[in-house]
Amino acid sequence: MITQQLTFFQQDSRIIPVMIYLPDGFELLNKIKTVIFGNGFQSQQRFIEKKDYYCKQYTYLADFFTKKNYAFISIQYEVLGDQDCLPDMSKGKKIDQIKERTPLWIKDEKIILEVIEQFKKSELKLDFSKFIIAGHSNGADVAKFFANRHSSMISHVISMDGRRCPISPFVELKLLSLEANDTCSDEDIIPGKLGYDPWPGEREKIEYFIFKPKEALHRSYCEYEDDSKNDFIARDKALKAIDWFINL
Repeated sequence: MITQQLTFFQQDSRIIPVMIYLPDGFELLNKIKTVIFGNGFQSQQRFIEKKDYYCKQYTYLADFFTKKNYAFISIQYEVLGDQDCLPDMSKGKKIDQIKERTPLWIKDEKIILEVIEQFKKSELKLDFSKFIIAGHSNGADVAKFFANRHSSMISHVISMDGRRCPISPFVELKLLSLEANDTCSDEDIIPGKLGYDPWPGEREKIEYFIFKPKEALHRSYCEYEDDSKNDFIARDKALKAIDWFINL
């Protein structure tokens, strides 16, 4: 696996940190299948504490995909100095998650499109005609949001405990939703309300699979220095599910 850390720039000069992982011998491939991945939300406080990017903490996924001759692009959506942030969830505050988060998802959608355009200008032979989009936590919600609006570009969607953004019933997509023990998705994330018969056509286009490893916590899908045995087991099971899913 070949690893590169890149920095792209948006029109307003805001930086976009990107990690790209390439398969060994990628120079010999005519077109390189591609995965675009988004990490969990990184707050400004976490930048101060960690002094590094969350986009580097998913190397187990990069290793998995590069061994299958995919390029794995991990995009850092947040950078130090950003003013936009996730809504305040303290003290049981009830909010409209979709309404509050949509401006953030739109920002990240633009980042994905900018990264794609930058790579198209490079010498790398990355295939963006149909790519896998994936993410963890808020990054998974961004993946679903992007897939809803650009479904013709997407072959598969992999959501690692993305609990806020629903999948549209009007687009044709394949979705794998990996869940966790210590979290729960919001209502109506999957087309068709639980306990009610769906209206005609509501579930015809989407092909989805939900898998929750019994060892998985929300944090299990990201790499940390204090990872537990169960975190590794959960990731191993997740990779087995992904391996099956991307071959459908």
